[in-house]
Amino acid sequence: MKKLMTVLVLFLLVGCSDAYANTSTNDVLFEVNGVGVTQQELFTAMKAADSGRLAIEEAQKILTQDITDEAIADEANESLARQKEDLGELFEVQLKAAGYSDENDYMERSIKPYVRLKTKLTSFLTEDYDDFAISYKPRQLQILQVATRESGTEALEKLSAGTSFEEVAEEYKEGTTYIGEDKIHLMNDTTIPTEVTNFVLESNEPTLSGLIETATGEVKFFIVKVINPDVTAIKDKAIEAGLDNSTLTQKYIAKMYKDAGFKVYDKTIYDILSKDFADYLAN
Repeated sequence: MKKLMTVLVLFLLVGCSDAYANTSTNDVLFEVNGVGVTQQELFTAMKAADSGRLAIEEAQKILTQDITDEAIADEANESLARQKEDLGELFEVQLKAAGYSDENDYMERSIKPYVRLKTKLTSFLTEDYDDFAISYKPRQLQILQVATRESGTEALEKLSAGTSFEEVAEEYKEGTTYIGEDKIHLMNDTTIPTEVTNFVLESNEPTLSGLIETATGEVKFFIVKVINPDVTAIKDKAIEAGLDNSTLTQKYIAKMYKDAGFKVYDKTIYDILSKDFADYLAN
């Protein structure tokens, strides 16, 4: 299996023709009911079966190989410990169900590749932070949705009297999305009500809104506390928020592959990848 993966990666990264990749030998690898299966047959079956994801995974290993185990050890170990704590006795069960032999196998095949990729993406976002801040408009906020105009008025009165935003949010929150958490919001997010976005982007210093009412569709009510509108001051937190944005991370992952010259010379694999990973391809 390792030899076949190596062959595949070589064809992906240093191939020389737009054709169908073949293995270097055609030895019989195994036999069942008197029928031998050759290396070429297995290789062809692998290409058809894995939908090109093996190619993506193996290329990712090469693209992140400059990030050493030592550099990611703390975060990888913390991630494993956190998952074990969250899942408790179910951890081992889910590990086996997912096809990992033990937690060492899980660490090597899942956690470390993820942390390496996250580290690489963090580096890209740090380098491009000015453009990211302009396009995605990160702000540190507390957004609270309340049920009615009356409850919103009561909530504002309590805030004016000195009650903390957290206490008010706990009493008046409506729904599960805007519950007054102190977090980074990316204001290019079109799911945030326009009226909220407009207030936030017009605020150049920490401030508290009045009661914000939406003007279209079902009327909804919001109170917003702008904690920090300074994109420079919230850079580290904003980058963390960016890493949680799947559209943004996919953009940078695709750029990483394309900039590295990710070319596929086997037609079967190319046709598969061009459907779901066209932005990754340099050819």
